Amino acid sequence: MLSGPEQALVAMRKLLLPSSSDDEIVSSLAAWLAARDKADAEKQQPTQRPLAVIADGSLHTTSYGKWPKGFVQEYFTGAGSIWSSGTTLTLQGNDRAYMTDDVQASSWPAVRYNKLNLLGKTLKYTADFSGVGCGCNAGLYLVAMKSSTYSGSGYCDVQMKKEACLEIDLQEGNRKAMATTLHTRYEFKNATGKPPPLADDVCNQWGCGVNWGKDDDSKYGQHSTTGIDSARPYDVHAKFDADGRMEVALWQDETKRVIWNVTKAGTPNGHAGIPSAETARVKKAMEDGMVLVVSLWDAPLNNMSWLDGGCTKAYPHCNLASTRALYTNIRVEANDDAQVEHS
Repeated sequence: MLSGPEQALVAMRKLLLPSSSDDEIVSSLAAWLAARDKADAEKQQPTQRPLAVIADGSLHTTSYGKWPKGFVQEYFTGAGSIWSSGTTLTLQGNDRAYMTDDVQASSWPAVRYNKLNLLGKTLKYTADFSGVGCGCNAGLYLVAMKSSTYSGSGYCDVQMKKEACLEIDLQEGNRKAMATTLHTRYEFKNATGKPPPLADDVCNQWGCGVNWGKDDDSKYGQHSTTGIDSARPYDVHAKFDADGRMEVALWQDETKRVIWNVTKAGTPNGHAGIPSAETARVKKAMEDGMVLVVSLWDAPLNNMSWLDGGCTKAYPHCNLASTRALYTNIRVEANDDAQVEHS
């Protein structure tokens, strides 16, 4: 039995298609409505890192470092490209990839991630974001994901609610701005539908972060004369002490500039500094092993303004398909005698 609205639609269509049966018309309308609803749902999807939707059964890998180590790409519909040349890893387009111990794996269950414990060590690399325009986000970060599964990568980060895991965004950035952020947990809304009051010791999904370049280019920006010139490559050193305290410093022209440490950063509610309870979470995650992830994605309509403050004439919006982020000489070294800076 057709519903009232369906009968009205059938009557209208019969005027245009008199030779079609009622069932044929209803079937055609149902297909059209389903396509419309799917398109509307896609428009309403929140901005996020690339989705983990497998487009085929093969793995897309590139070797990097000592054979057979390298990176395995999360290959989803619309994925970009990732490749290495010498000591340089290049991402182009919509990408996410993980450091792996063996690029010869032929399926996700066979993938073995390179689990990093950086306590007492420094992760170093050279970043070139000169080709990453405003509105795009090139990231190199660590997540406490466990292992791949039969259905895919097993990826997790702090935004995944019930599946959330600790995330350290060592660098999210583009030509206009850069941020370093620590996320230790996801906080759920309470019975009123509002997020619970933030405790002083929480680095939740909003994170304990520091941003350079969002408001001005005094510390970071293209052709900055007082800070990091993002139009040129610069070195990133992410240093951890034995207790999980972190320092992230940028080096350019032999000048060190510390963007993040446990004193410079603060919690989302304005509490200055990173409490010891949060660094203890970092220590535990490091002891369990963390996976290094690289990603490149965009947010149209200035939805990346949380990172870069919005695009301008001087910083036009990127074209993700042609955007490239380069990472060179990614390596881990033992800490020198200098301790992690706390101020």
